[in-house]
Amino acid sequence: MSDSQYCYSWYLRVGADGSATVVASAGLESGEFDLESPLIEDCPYLEHPELEQLVLSSIVTVAPSFATFIYRLWIEGLVWFHRYRRLPLSPAEVDYTCQLKPN
Repeated sequence: MSDSQYCYSWYLRVGADGSATVVASAGLESGEFDLESPLIEDCPYLEHPELEQLVLSSIVTVAPSFATFIYRLWIEGLVWFHRYRRLPLSPAEVDYTCQLKPN
């Protein structure tokens, strides 16, 4: 899944044991290579095998499970919508926002 400008993309990583985590990449940017797409699945590995390290260094784990990721996506969308419309937050939204830590 990607945002509308391909600034960030999320991927489901499934382990050999069946575990699943959600990882993300801010996209590939390299001055050395003329990349047509920032998406890691479009990376020209065959032409440039050295890009593998660039790809691996761009990936971060964002959720320990798919369910956790979906909940976060859903509740953060609700919080944004309620704030945008100047509506009160639900108790679940208040609880969620109180748990957030600034970067």
